[in-house]
Amino acid sequence: MNRINFDFQKNEYSQLVSITDKFYPLSNLLFRLLDVLYNNKKLEFINFNFYTDEVFEYISKNRGIDIRYGIDWNKTIIGFYDVFDFTTFEAKNYNDQKIYLWEKCHYILSFIANQKQANDLKQAIDEAYKIGLDMNLETNYIMLSQKIELNNRVIIAEIWVKFTEFKMEYIFVLNENNSIVFEKTLNIADVSTKHLFVKYKKITIDEQNSIVIKQEATTPIKFSVANVLN
Repeated sequence: MNRINFDFQKNEYSQLVSITDKFYPLSNLLFRLLDVLYNNKKLEFINFNFYTDEVFEYISKNRGIDIRYGIDWNKTIIGFYDVFDFTTFEAKNYNDQKIYLWEKCHYILSFIANQKQANDLKQAIDEAYKIGLDMNLETNYIMLSQKIELNNRVIIAEIWVKFTEFKMEYIFVLNENNSIVFEKTLNIADVSTKHLFVKYKKITIDEQNSIVIKQEATTPIKFSVANVLN
C-alpha cells in the first residue's frame, strides 16, 4: 500500500485543503498501521472522499465504493464517496474530530471488506482501529530506530516524525539509557507537501565519527557528533 488520502469538499468551489492537511497525520497513522497489518500488496491507494450532497449533485458521482486500477493492472485503488456531516464535525473539538474520523474510516473500511468478502482486510482494519484508540490516536512516531556504536558506546539512534498544525518535523535523536543526549532537526516541511514525504532508510557512522543518514532517492545527510559523548 502506498497511501491513504482524505479529501473534504463542501461545494463545487470549495475543496477544503486546510481540513485535508489538518488531518493528514491521522490518515498517515491509519496508513502506517494497515501497511504493517495487511499483507495484500495488490491494494495501492485508499481515498476517503468526504463530500456534501451539493458536491454529489455536480460531480455526477455515485455515493459509496469506487474500485479502480492503477498503472499496474494488478494494483487496486479504492475510493469511497461519503456524504459528510460537516455541521456535526465542526462543532466538535480537535480530539473528538479525530475520533469521529477514526470511527467513520473504520465503518467504511469494514463495509468495503464485508462487501468484497475480504476477511484478511477486515481483520487488519479491526486491529488497526483498536491499536489506534489504545494509543489515543497519537500521530507522532519513530520512523527509524537502530543501534550504533559511538565512542565505544552503544547508542540508540532514531528519527522521529512530529506533527504540529500544518507542519511535520523530522528529528534525529541519540538515546542512551532512555535519556536523549543529542537532538537535531533534519527537516521541517508543510503537510501540504506530503507527496514529497521524506523517507530515511539507514543510519551509520563513518571513520570520523560522523552520522550518515541515507535517504530514499536523494543525497545522504552527514554531520558530526564527535563531541556529544566524551
